[in-house]
Amino acid sequence: MANISHCTSRESEIAERIVDRYRASLEEVGSPLALDEEIWEECERQARSAIADCYRALRSDGPQVRYSDDAEFVSLLLGARRALQDVPVAESVRASHLLISAVLDGLPALLEGIPADEVPSRLLHGVGVLHQSVGARVRAGFVGYDAFLLQDVGNINTLRRTALARDIHDRIGSNLSLALRCLELHELLNSGTPAAANGGPVADAKKALHAAFLIARDLVNGLRSGRPAADLASQLSEFADTAHPPGTDTAVAVNGDPSWVPDHHADEVFLVTRECMRNAFAHSGAKQIHAEINITPRHLQGAVRDDGVGIRVPLVPGQQGNGLASIRERVQNLGGTVVITGRPGVGTCVRFRIPLPPPGEPPRSRPTS
Repeated sequence: MANISHCTSRESEIAERIVDRYRASLEEVGSPLALDEEIWEECERQARSAIADCYRALRSDGPQVRYSDDAEFVSLLLGARRALQDVPVAESVRASHLLISAVLDGLPALLEGIPADEVPSRLLHGVGVLHQSVGARVRAGFVGYDAFLLQDVGNINTLRRTALARDIHDRIGSNLSLALRCLELHELLNSGTPAAANGGPVADAKKALHAAFLIARDLVNGLRSGRPAADLASQLSEFADTAHPPGTDTAVAVNGDPSWVPDHHADEVFLVTRECMRNAFAHSGAKQIHAEINITPRHLQGAVRDDGVGIRVPLVPGQQGNGLASIRERVQNLGGTVVITGRPGVGTCVRFRIPLPPPGEPPRSRPTS
């Protein structure tokens, strides 16, 4: 077992069983942590280190031990890598629960050879260290993940832009509008005077206020540019509500800042996600279908998972219909990639990843049809 001095073959065998159980649990829920070999290698190292922390605590006869000293530092760097890999932070949280469950299932084997009267205290300490170890890694991973995103996002986030737009609209825009109405009323009351007929200061002030009002409106529109995440989520949810077969539970989640997504990209993502859901409704026979879209400054990542009949991958030529071909074409025209994973009797997951252009740059390509 990694990170355990003088480990025996029996201990290594127990560790392998726990790791295998852990990966199987990740695969069962369609986690990208287990489906991508490079990401899984990092995840496996973290898991083995946490298992080793628990094992040392169970076997310690001396002062109580804690989790590995480098756990937080390693996890901090790994959190930044998760953001770079566009792995949603929720996947790390889910993985932590699955890891703890896998270790707890393996506790009887880990406790072999410990005197019966010492088992309760050793067990309490071992489980405590396990939770501390996993919890410390998750917390540090959050910090690394957020630090990476903040470096790209800068100091002005979506909430601040929204608040600023609201302030401009409510405080400046409303006052400008009121001033314009007052001038119009003044013009109406004095419409028969020579000064009114020739324009004059009132007309000039009205023009200036109107120009300022247009500037304020443009500022508000600019600060609120981009599709609200709720728009895409509501469109997909509405489609799911009207198109899903009876007895199928559906869930839609859109996470991240929509202002990072150009309108053209957002339209294509909606069409791609809808087609994935349509395929699942028509062919999977699933009881649960989950669509999730995660937006980061550099990429957009989407996934549609189901627990239906599943498909065999790689797909043979005759197995890929027009729907899947359309999905691939739309994503590839945006410079992205599509990965389809499935297992007969377990379910199917269609995952796509699309690079996003820096703010101000036009989309790199357009669909050919």
